[in-house]
Amino acid sequence: MKAGQGYEWLAGHGIDVSALRILDDVFTASFFVSTDRDQNQIASFYAGAMGRAGEAPLFDGGAPPAWVIVSPNAPEAMVRYPRECRSAGVPFLYDPSQQVARLSGEDLRDGLAGAAVLICNDYEFGIVAQKTGLSEDELVAEVGALIVTHGSEGSTIRIGGERREIPAASVRGEAVDPTGVGDAYRGALLAGMLRGFPWELSGRIASVAAVYCLEALGPQPPRFVPADFLGRFRENFGDAEGLDSLFSRAAD
Repeated sequence: MKAGQGYEWLAGHGIDVSALRILDDVFTASFFVSTDRDQNQIASFYAGAMGRAGEAPLFDGGAPPAWVIVSPNAPEAMVRYPRECRSAGVPFLYDPSQQVARLSGEDLRDGLAGAAVLICNDYEFGIVAQKTGLSEDELVAEVGALIVTHGSEGSTIRIGGERREIPAASVRGEAVDPTGVGDAYRGALLAGMLRGFPWELSGRIASVAAVYCLEALGPQPPRFVPADFLGRFRENFGDAEGLDSLFSRAAD
């Protein structure tokens, strides 16, 4: 599919493409990952057009968004975007993920400063701590909340001196492919946060979304209906106040 055709396809499916830039001299970024039976992965990446992400402003007129996720991107963009969020007063979730290998300690410290949420898996968190020279307590002091995922052992959420343990949801059948599980977790976590849910509830919603992805081949899980998701949540964690509003429109 050519760039122009992709642009038209997105626009035709109701996706806002007003801020999308087409670069005719480079290809779209591509990510390839190989996973063994023990869920170990080897990844390769072609940056392509993403290598110029740092040239584009995050906010280009109009009303700012309610939240921003600063996820793996060109290192220049991952430095620029948190600064723009801080300047505009927009809360952001800082997710360095695979880019912990490329970002310097100085870049990581600058990027996470003032983040409403810093989120990593346990391996990435170890690299962030090593490169920045900051202890867990010092990192918690820099952000609103520190979330570390631990695979089948669930996740932890630290806010100041408080630590919340979030259990993993149970897998139906077997774990097929971990690719995209972290993205599913973060997306569902943000869905809960946008609705004003407590941290424990948002974290458990994220755990359920994560296993849908873990059970399917590829980075995106099969579609599910709200009733199935809510039923699966209750199977794992029981009921929770406000849970039925999860699939209603979030407040602006």
